[in-house]
Amino acid sequence: MSSASRSPRPLRVAVAGLDCKGCAYGAYRAIAMIDGVERAVVSFRDGHVTARIDPAKTNREALVTALRKAQVDVTQP
Repeated sequence: MSSASRSPRPLRVAVAGLDCKGCAYGAYRAIAMIDGVERAVVSFRDGHVTARIDPAKTNREALVTALRKAQVDVTQP
């Protein structure tokens, strides 16, 4: 694996149904706890979750799975 594929990179997932700060916090907690997520930001106003991930440890599918387990409606998997 090259060093470029191991460097942290941003990943954005579109979501719906986060209509308050409490819902956004639940989505944040779901992804922030994943090994390999270095930073997470949730915007209920803009309808997306952005995470800075280590691709050697996690990927988009792990984030989508965690969000769905937290009952967040993922609109762009």
